[in-house]
Amino acid sequence: MNVYVFPALTALLINFTVVWAAFKGQKKTNFFIPLVISFSLLNLCEIVAIQLLSKPEYLDYAIRVYYVAAVLSLSLVCLYSAEVSKLKHKLLLFAVSLVVASFTIITLFTDLVITGFRPIDYAVTAIHGPAYELFQIFGLSMLSIICSMLVYGYRKAETHQQQIKCAGTLLAILPNVLACMSLLVLMALGFKINAVGIIPLTMIVFILITLALEERHSLTDVRRFIPGSAERSSSSDVMEICTSYARDEISYRDAISKIERVLVVHKYQKNHKNASTTAQLMGMPRSSLYSIFNRLEIESKKSESDP
Repeated sequence: MNVYVFPALTALLINFTVVWAAFKGQKKTNFFIPLVISFSLLNLCEIVAIQLLSKPEYLDYAIRVYYVAAVLSLSLVCLYSAEVSKLKHKLLLFAVSLVVASFTIITLFTDLVITGFRPIDYAVTAIHGPAYELFQIFGLSMLSIICSMLVYGYRKAETHQQQIKCAGTLLAILPNVLACMSLLVLMALGFKINAVGIIPLTMIVFILITLALEERHSLTDVRRFIPGSAERSSSSDVMEICTSYARDEISYRDAISKIERVLVVHKYQKNHKNASTTAQLMGMPRSSLYSIFNRLEIESKKSESDP
């Protein structure tokens, strides 16, 4: 197997895991799952293109699909950013759908955007058609709009939570934005560059930052289905307690006490053992939280955890 396929393969596996978890979770965003699916399509095209280096008769179509997936991904990132920023996006959705449909037809069935391909070292690059500049203009415009929407959403946010979501999403998308802008500019200057080793890495960064954000500021509701996450661990603990109670292995009082302990510890650890923040999110005075700690024999560090 070509070693250059591993970045795309790693990103594809991560995206599939997240999509699976997102489908099991509650729907909190309209565009997150389609966005990750479009990322997966890009990764799949990259893998197929590398594997088809010895079969050029199929490679041209794979490259065309890759460009369609790239436009689709940019469009969905734009819609996702508008959603996170709480901007009205019905008209934007219509405009984006029209652009994607038009670009798909032009790219797959004409030579206006891509006329073929040429090998470069370990991969291939597209031969640009007479209308290729439209793709570059679209890409740069979308990247600028995405950043502008998130900055606007941050500045106009009505709550601190909303500001964190906008800033976090911008941070997650920024590596992809910078990489795409750099590639488009360099390709416009005539450099022969293939993104197969770069774009998958920026996608992985986006997914990881988004999942880290969800630990405290839920955006997608997938962490409780991701293996190894604190959300999944707490959910499993509660289910085990309920199972033990259903089998008459523990009493009602013990079950309630154990479940309460899991819930309190989860919230406490989620807030980095800051008792003040934990009590605020739980809707109680800090003294009440310490009373619960004492009753449930939960260790706390007042001097280190509290401001």
